[in-house]
Formats: sequence, C-alpha cells, structure tokens
Amino acid sequence: MFGRHQALLQFLLCVAFIQTGSAQTATLSKDSLEYIVNHHLEEDTIRVNALIDLQEYYLVDEFEAGKVYIEEALSISKKINYQTGIGFSSNALSSYFLRRGEQDSALFYTLEAIEVFESINEDQNIYAAYNNLGLIYKNKGEYEKAVEIYKRMLDRLDGREITPSFAIVYFNIASIYEAQNDWENYEPWIQKMLETSKELNFTPGIIEAELGLAKVAMNNGNNAEAFNLANSVLTLAQDSGEMAQTAARAFYILGDIYYSERDFRKAIFNYEQSLEIYEELNSLHYAAEIYLKLSDLYRDISAFDKALKHRITYHHIQDSLNSLERVALIEELQTKFETERIKREKETAELENLKLAEENRKGRGILFGVVGLLGFVVMASGFYTRQQKLKKQNELATLQLEESEKRLAIEKKKREAELSAIRSQLNPHFIFNLLNTIQGLSVNGDRSAANKALNNVAVMMRMILKHSQEAFIPLRSELDLIRIYLEAEQLRFGDRISFEIMMDEEVEDEFITIPPMLIQPYVENAIKHGLMHKTEPGKIEVHIHYLGEDMLEIIVEDDGIGRKRAAEIKYLNPGEHNTFSTKANQDRIENLAKESDSEARVEIIDKYSETGNPAGTKVRILIPTNLGNQS
Repeated sequence: MFGRHQALLQFLLCVAFIQTGSAQTATLSKDSLEYIVNHHLEEDTIRVNALIDLQEYYLVDEFEAGKVYIEEALSISKKINYQTGIGFSSNALSSYFLRRGEQDSALFYTLEAIEVFESINEDQNIYAAYNNLGLIYKNKGEYEKAVEIYKRMLDRLDGREITPSFAIVYFNIASIYEAQNDWENYEPWIQKMLETSKELNFTPGIIEAELGLAKVAMNNGNNAEAFNLANSVLTLAQDSGEMAQTAARAFYILGDIYYSERDFRKAIFNYEQSLEIYEELNSLHYAAEIYLKLSDLYRDISAFDKALKHRITYHHIQDSLNSLERVALIEELQTKFETERIKREKETAELENLKLAEENRKGRGILFGVVGLLGFVVMASGFYTRQQKLKKQNELATLQLEESEKRLAIEKKKREAELSAIRSQLNPHFIFNLLNTIQGLSVNGDRSAANKALNNVAVMMRMILKHSQEAFIPLRSELDLIRIYLEAEQLRFGDRISFEIMMDEEVEDEFITIPPMLIQPYVENAIKHGLMHKTEPGKIEVHIHYLGEDMLEIIVEDDGIGRKRAAEIKYLNPGEHNTFSTKANQDRIENLAKESDSEARVEIIDKYSETGNPAGTKVRILIPTNLGNQS
C-alpha cells in the first residue's frame, strides 16, 4: 500500500519510488523515526531502515534535507554489506539527483540500484529503479529507450492487482511524448492515468492527470478548458500546503495560456510565481526552462535588456548544472577508486599472511622430519622469506605510486571542473554590471556616451566570448579588457574617475598567462565601493611587476572612501551591489595555489592618511608566472 508521502513523491518529483514498503520501520511516524535515528546510534540494519524511511518525509518539498539521511544510510549499508539498504539508498539518491536535474549522477546511482536489486532478486522493488532509468533516458532525449523500459515494466505488471504503479507508468510514458510535443500520443496515456487514478481514488494521480489534460486543451486551442483545469489544480495544491512543485507547474501552464493570448503582464506574473517555487526547491533544471521562456517573452515586447539578462541566467544555470554533474561524478569516481584501493591492499595483506603461515607450517614439518638439516633449512627459509618480502615491498611501492598518480589526476580534474563552474558565473555577473552602466547613461539622457558605451560593450562581449572556455589567457588581453571597461565607466562618471595602468618593462605581457577575469572584479570594486561614493575626483592605479623569478605581483589601488565606510553604506543600502565576483576570485586563487603548489594568494590592505583617516584600498594579487604552461 502506498503511504501519503510516497504517493506525493511519485508525482510531485516525477520520480517514482514504486515499492510496497522499504524497511521494517515503514509504518512509523516521522517523530518515531527521528527518535530512532537520534537514539539508536549503532550502525546496523535498524538504523539504516529508519534513515531510509525518514528521508521520505523530506522528499516532497525538503529534498535537500532528506539527502543527508540517505547518504548516511548508503554509507552504513556498504560498511555492513546490507544489500537491500544499498539498493534502496542508491535509488533514493537517484531520485534526488533527478529532482536536481543532474542526469549523469542520477544514472550512476540508478544503475547501482538495479545491479543490487537484481543480485538479490528484489523483483517488487526493482520497478522503482527501472522507473528512474526511464526518466533519465527521457531527460537525455533518448525517447525510444525510455518508452521501451516503461512498456517492459507494464508487461511485468500485467495480471497483477491494479495499484498506483500503473498510473505512474502511464504518466511517465505520456511525459515522453510531451517532451517530443507529440500530443496525439500523449493524450491517450494521460487519459489512462486519470481513469486508473479515479478508480483507485488516488488524488495525486488525478491532479497530475488534470494538469496533463490542461496542456492538451491548450495545445488544441481550448484555452478556457485549460485555464479551468490549471486553476482547479492550483487551488488543490495550495490548499494542501504540501504540493509546491505541482503548484509550480500549474503556474507555468497559466503563464503559457496568458502568453498565447498576448496578455504579457499576467503571463510574467504566473511565470515568476512558478520560478519562485522552483528556485526555493532548488530545482535548477525547471528554473532554467522558465528563464528561457521569460527571455522569449521580453524579446517579444522589445524589452531587450531584460530578455538578455534572462537568457544569460538560463545559460548560467545550464553551465552550472553541467559543472555540478562533472564535479559530482569525479567525486564518485574518486570514492570508488579509494574503496577499491583499500580492498586491494587488504586482500594483498591477507594473501601475504596466508603465504607466511604456509611457509611456517612447511618449516615446522621439515624441522620435525629432518633435524640434521635444521640450520640449512632455517638459513634458506630466512633468505627466501626476505627475498619474497623485498619483492612484495617493491610491488606495493609501485602500486602505491600508480594509485597516487591516479588520485592526483582525479583531484586535478575535480579542481578544473570547480574552476569552470566559477568562470561560468563570473561572465554573466560582469555583463549585468555593464548593462547597468549603459542604463545609467540612458537615464541621464547622454545618448552619445551611451552609444560609445555600447560600442565598448560590443568589444568586451567579443573578448569575453572568445575567452569564456579558456582556463588561461594572455595578461595583455586581461589588461585590454580592463582598459576598455574603465573607459566605459569614465563615460558614465566623467572627470570623477581617472586611471593608470603601469607595467614594468621586463614583464612580457603577451607570454604570461592568467585566469580570465582575475583582475577586473577588483577594479570594478574600486569604483563601486571606493570611488562612486567619493565627493571629489578619484583615481585607480594598476601596477604589475615581477616579484622574484617565478611570481607576478598585481596591485589594484584606489584612493576612495575605504572598506569601513563602504561597508557602512552597504549596510544602509543592502541591495546596492553583489560581491560575488571577488568571493569567486578568492576561491579560484585558492584552487590555483593548490594546483600549482605555489604561494598564490590575494591580500586586501586598508590605506590611511597621515592623520589616520581612510585613504582607499590596495589589493595585492600574487600568482606564479608559469600558469597555463604546466603539464
């Protein structure tokens, strides 16, 4: 029998957990399960079952919180070799990653769950894993494989008592046709889902089927029927207080209806309501879809600045999802590698112990059988044992060296993925600020300056796009970007800002490479936090010179109001400026220090006048000169 939380999970997550009860604790309340988890600390099947069942209470609208429980359940299950626990935990993590839109990570855990369930003949619960596998293929665009899996499930369910499992499979087959905009094949499957759900009085199934029929009505041009169905679902979802993702989809459909009727104001309102829910649930995959939809809408009404912002945010989320999947997969591979290494070392040690025991047994037989050869045997045995021991030590040393190299390679890939994720966020951040600069010029009525700024933006966009996928760029390119950026800001602030970029003659800026957008965020901060609030004209200076043979020192210095006063202003105007870029740069430089095994770092120094008053800020960046040239 399906519990309330399990039933909601099937449809609210679009990830079916088709099972008849995962553990011995399945009928307990949330409070009872929490009591077990908090007081039964022994790592056994009782704790695993409690953790598995407890996480189900969180997977409707608090799936991030539930992840902690399922990760512990999987860890303990593997430690005590509890196969059923491994199967359920792996499939729950698959559902979690599906909810996050991270398909590769979901596939990793789904295949692990299927392998475990098949090995222990868990015929009933393997449906959940195959259901997730179908969803993954659907999300990856491999529709034929997905349909094949679901039809195979229906064949295995044939002849059994009708349960919500059937409605779930109908829903997922329908969703495959929806992804292909094949509404002709979509409608009969969603109708089957509605009929089955009504027969079972399965409320979540009825609600989801009505949402599906609202989409059919809309695509058939019957907006009135679609509107009534979507509003009915929205009312039920909001009244329940537990079906947030269902409400998000209802808002999305209402947005589509108003968009098709060219009622842009109401369309934007409903899209934004849906987006707010998805972002709160951290459902990035679905949030990205809405940003793309809003971008198209704003383009249609000629709000090109908003269209661009939403389009950039869409690509930003897509890049972040791809980077998160790469990092997660690398971490999983690294964990699996470490587990296999420990297992191999244990087996090697046990084998050596058995060999030594066998040698000792043979030695004792010879001792009792041939007393006269005792001395010779002992010497020969000792010599042989030492030779074998040396051989084993050499083999172990070679194995450890190879494993260390593999581990370092994995760690390097992980850091590269993290750096890529940060870079993908820096570029949109910079572009948003440039758009704000142009907007400020337009508001002030300075069309000539705005046109010049637009030209600068076009040049900078080309430079950013050119270097967006590069880990390192020539120092000269970064300085060109900074110079054009400062010229754009001068158009906005006039004589209030001056700048100077100074570089020692021996610095070969065309050969030295640095990470893209490394210096620019500190220059931007100098304006936004240092000079913008200064009443008299201010200046920014960028100095670059060698510090020893292998290090480059980059200094960004301003004579602004200082960090303390800037913090006070920010406190009074909390929405004034986002400091993400400098935090991201700090993370990048810390990673570079680890990667290059160097003293790469950033220092921020407050400047004071002779009288002790704040006199600006100095940023000191130290990086190796051979970045990008390492093997």
